Amino acid sequence: MSGPESAGGKSCRTRKRRDESMFLKTVRNAVLATAACGLAAVSAAGAQEISDSHLQAARAAISAIDATDRYDGILPDVAEALKARLLQNNPDLENEILMFVDEEALALAARRGDLEAEAAEIYARALREEDLRAIAEFYRTEAGQALIRNGPIAAREVTEAA
Repeated sequence: MSGPESAGGKSCRTRKRRDESMFLKTVRNAVLATAACGLAAVSAAGAQEISDSHLQAARAAISAIDATDRYDGILPDVAEALKARLLQNNPDLENEILMFVDEEALALAARRGDLEAEAAEIYARALREEDLRAIAEFYRTEAGQALIRNGPIAAREVTEAA
């Protein structure tokens, strides 16, 4: 085919590709903005110098109390919600949306260690090294593990009783 029909068809395909490209850029920006907000929420500014042993004690306490575990589900949940919303508005781009959101989520998941490092700095600024060591020591005991398992249940029941 030649003439206006083929030119019009090519123009339509070019426009569709350009629209898809703009859409994917918008999706990328939405994913990155969501991640940036999450990192900003756990990020704290501070020029205070923290010793390696203090950071090590903070990491031990964070690990013992599972301080950052609750954030593990945020990125997958946001990615799934974003996919659902984008697919609702653009069902014709299903493969591109699924692939793109998954790739971006995986790239952001690789930054999980950054959260641990930020959390260690935050805890180290908030608590003395000796206190962090005592916290880690307690939560590694049977009593500490019982508190981790049952503390939220007890807190919820106290709130219900109030």
